[in-house]
Amino acid sequence: SAGFGDRVMPSWTPPGLIFPIMWLLVIGPLRAVGDVWNTINNVEQRYGASVTAVLCVTASALNAAIQYSMVDPQAGQLLGLPMIWFSVATSLITATWKLNPTDGKEGTLDPLYPVEGETKTRFMW
Repeated sequence: SAGFGDRVMPSWTPPGLIFPIMWLLVIGPLRAVGDVWNTINNVEQRYGASVTAVLCVTASALNAAIQYSMVDPQAGQLLGLPMIWFSVATSLITATWKLNPTDGKEGTLDPLYPVEGETKTRFMW
């Protein structure tokens, strides 16, 4: 799939309309973790660190579902539903990382941890 036009995406990537709808379902503290991931993935394009970051988003969502279920099982189950999307997102990000080696076609993948390099975060202000 052509994806964003700046990277190769897996052939099973959902239509672009799905992404904002699914991410709008992420609420509260998950939003902050998700925003950090979004910057790493889409602004800095650090695909390896993006894999690690999306795992943090998934772990945060799972923790929230568990914590809520201790107080109200139904609330925990409702917060558990987005875990389906998070598993798809994690698989998609991992596949995108593997499809986009840092040196073109040679197969060297971006590291799974943040490193100092050419990529610089740019702010709008």
